[in-house]
Amino acid sequence: MINTEYVLGIEYLDTKSTTKLYKRLTYLKDHELCYYKNDDQIKYIRFIEFTRMLVEEIENIDKLYSFVNINRRNEFNVAKEKELRITQKKKVLEKYKLSYSKYSSLKTDYLLTENEQVLLKKELEKELEKLSS
Repeated sequence: MINTEYVLGIEYLDTKSTTKLYKRLTYLKDHELCYYKNDDQIKYIRFIEFTRMLVEEIENIDKLYSFVNINRRNEFNVAKEKELRITQKKKVLEKYKLSYSKYSSLKTDYLLTENEQVLLKKELEKELEKLSS
């Protein structure tokens, strides 16, 4: 349910939508899962927490920007920038898909390492800088 309701298509959401999604996941964890008494409860809580990490990384990609000469900003650059952001979001989503079972079963505690976050940010900044020059 979490994957189909909250994760599917997340790379195409804007910041406002991801903020709502984060709040819905928080509500689900804090107000609904507390009534779910089962051996798998911790896995569900961890899965939701991991999904919230994904949402935060997606928001970070959206918040990253570069200064662009307004005279050079055209429809092509705007479309290319959007495409670059979606590509970065898909990379994070792939990492999420490969790691969520490890996180749920307490084998890892992060979505992206600090180094992976820095590399992702630098890669996007570099590509955005190319668009502005």
